[in-house]
Amino acid sequence: MSELVEFITAKLKVIETARPKTSCRVCEKIVQAPAPTRPIEKSSAGASLLAHILVSKFDDHLPLYRQNEILARHALIFPALLCRTGAGLP
Repeated sequence: MSELVEFITAKLKVIETARPKTSCRVCEKIVQAPAPTRPIEKSSAGASLLAHILVSKFDDHLPLYRQNEILARHALIFPALLCRTGAGLP
């Protein structure tokens, strides 16, 4: 029996949530379902991406600017400021 080890690159997945608006014909009030909670308000980073950033920063000692370069290769432009904010850094 022989084994072959392959490296499968990471994939980034965009999760879109539909929140349809409905209106009442009697009172003309518009209602929309609440947005799902996020780890950082008004951020597009999910919990798994933030966990990856933190592990890469503190466990693998990978600077944030290098992480931005890696994420840019995956066609994700992620501002360094948001990375610092997400990591709780100044």
